Amino acid sequence: MTITITLTLHEVAYAAQAGVMRRLDSIEKKLQSNKQADVSFWNTDIDGACSELAVAKALDKHWGGHVGSFKAPDVGELHVRSTDYSNGQLIIRENDPDEYIYMLVISDCPTYKIVGGMSGKKAKLRPITKAQNGKRDCWFIPQDDLFPAEEIFARIKWGK
Repeated sequence: MTITITLTLHEVAYAAQAGVMRRLDSIEKKLQSNKQADVSFWNTDIDGACSELAVAKALDKHWGGHVGSFKAPDVGELHVRSTDYSNGQLIIRENDPDEYIYMLVISDCPTYKIVGGMSGKKAKLRPITKAQNGKRDCWFIPQDDLFPAEEIFARIKWGK
């Protein structure tokens, strides 16, 4: 079962501003564009920031809207991955650290469904999906194969 979080319009505005700052930081640093995304970079950064805030809200944790920290966890010890596809899958890439837990969030602003997650290590035990159209090989984890968000959150809250 998923955890559904609805952000207030003020929360959406706060997270959207962080997403804008992230995009501007990437432009300024001339970082390689996100070859994996099928949507505009602005949308990716803004929706990603809103999804992170939704996870933080579900965990009752502070979210600072960090900029320029691509490899650091997004919320506590979690990395947040989002999609606007209701049947979207969690994507794990080869350079994603094994020890982190990656959470899948389905976004439909202002409502965010936190589906579940998996560690990079467990995801990488599965067969890798060969790239198409010049994209990098990666792992696609179906929603039914993810550990439920409630279980992951309970472990985090109880320190297990």
